[in-house]
Amino acid sequence: MDSEKLKKGNIDNLTTLWKKMGAKAQVTTAQVVYYLASRWPNRCWFDWDTDFISGINSVLDVLRPDQIVPVWDKSGNKIGKREQDLIDNGFGIMLEQTAMVLSANDFPKQDSSVNNIKLVSSTEDIESWVSVGSKAFGYQIDPHVISKLVSDDDIKLFIYYCENTPAGTALLCKTSEVIGVHQVGVAPAFQGKRIGSSLMKYLIPVCKEWQGEFITLQASAAGKGLYERLGFKPQFMIRSYRRK
Repeated sequence: MDSEKLKKGNIDNLTTLWKKMGAKAQVTTAQVVYYLASRWPNRCWFDWDTDFISGINSVLDVLRPDQIVPVWDKSGNKIGKREQDLIDNGFGIMLEQTAMVLSANDFPKQDSSVNNIKLVSSTEDIESWVSVGSKAFGYQIDPHVISKLVSDDDIKLFIYYCENTPAGTALLCKTSEVIGVHQVGVAPAFQGKRIGSSLMKYLIPVCKEWQGEFITLQASAAGKGLYERLGFKPQFMIRSYRRK
C-alpha cells in the first residue's frame, strides 16, 4: 500500500470506529455529506476526499459546545481553508494528534500470552473498561456505546490489570488490512508504571495474529515518543476544533 493510501487508511479506520459508535451521515445545504455523532464521541467530520466545504456554516451553526470537528492535515498546510472557516466561526484547537503507522512485519515477534490483559466480554468487563477509560481520558465514556462495540466482530476491547485491579484500556478496530489502535489509556492511580508500553507490546502481536498488515493510531504529544520507540512512523497531523 503506498503512502497516500496508508494515510487514507488511517482516517478510514478512525472514522469507521466513530460510525460504529453511532455517528450518522448528514447532508449540508449544498448537498455535501458529513457525519455527526449526537453523543460520545461527539465528533463531526467530513470525508478524507472532501477538499472544499460549501455551506459549512450551516453545519457549524447547529453544533453543540461539546461537539468536536477534526481536520486531517493531508496537504501539509499549517492552516487550510477548512480550518480557517472553523476559526472564523469561533472555533479553537482543543486537541492536536499525529497520525502514525507501523508495518506489522517490522515489529519483532513477541509472546502475547500474558495473564494480566483480558478481552472484554461480560457486563462486568464493560463496566470496568468504561470506568478506567473515563478516568484515564478525563471525560465520561458512554457505556451504551461500548456495550454495542463488544458484539462487533471487527472490534476487540482489552483491560489491563495491575495486581488484579483494572488499570488500563485499549480498543482495536479492523478495517481490511488495517487495524487501528484506539483508547489506550491508563487510570491516573497507575500512571508511571509503563502500562501503556506493556499494552502496546501486547497489542501489536495481536494485530499481526488478526491478519493486520498495517497498524495505525493517532498519538497525542505525550504518547508520540512511546509509539516512535515501537517503530511507528508519523504520517500527518490531526487538529480537532471545538467552539470557544
